[in-house]
Amino acid sequence: MVSDTALSDFSDYVNHFNKLFSLSAESVKPSMETSLSEWVRACVWWFLKGRGELEVSIRSRPSSSGGNSSQASPGDQSQQAVVNLAKAWWINQTIVPQHPELSRFGKISTDEMLSVAKSTGDLRIAHLITLHQNVIRHLRGLAMSMKRHNILPSGNDAPPLLQSVDTSVWIKYPFFAPDISAILSGFRLEINACRHVNQAPRSWGCDAHG
Repeated sequence: MVSDTALSDFSDYVNHFNKLFSLSAESVKPSMETSLSEWVRACVWWFLKGRGELEVSIRSRPSSSGGNSSQASPGDQSQQAVVNLAKAWWINQTIVPQHPELSRFGKISTDEMLSVAKSTGDLRIAHLITLHQNVIRHLRGLAMSMKRHNILPSGNDAPPLLQSVDTSVWIKYPFFAPDISAILSGFRLEINACRHVNQAPRSWGCDAHG
């Protein structure tokens, strides 16, 4: 499927950011000591933020470029959007499946985990797994959009990250900025994901000090 190919291309491109994300997250708190709820909330939040930034970037392109626009350059404002979406992908693919709250189910698929959670009445875990699955589905759609608009550089043509690009996973950001509130007011992950993103993913150090 075209959508699977686009998602695979996106995954291949952003995988080289994984080390940066891991170092950033671990510098605040060990990943596996962070609750699954906190990780899923961060995943959804970065997805929503990246999605909004990507839409702005695409709309701001010259109308004459259309779907045949050249690939993103080092100065393209879409780079931060892609990195923020990459954070969501990293959490979704690297952290969530290995989290202790899910590893207790054993080596089964997330669909099977969801079925078990529902059958045992564990609605919290069922909700988190559903969010996890929905992010994958929505990222697949965004990957197709990025492919259509030539947002992602390919292979060795990929430019280095600008110094201004933020690779932080946890940030001191206790309340929504207006742009994020606007994103959330017009978009949901079908099961009221907003309940899990009422705060941005804050620094644990910030939390510890009130």
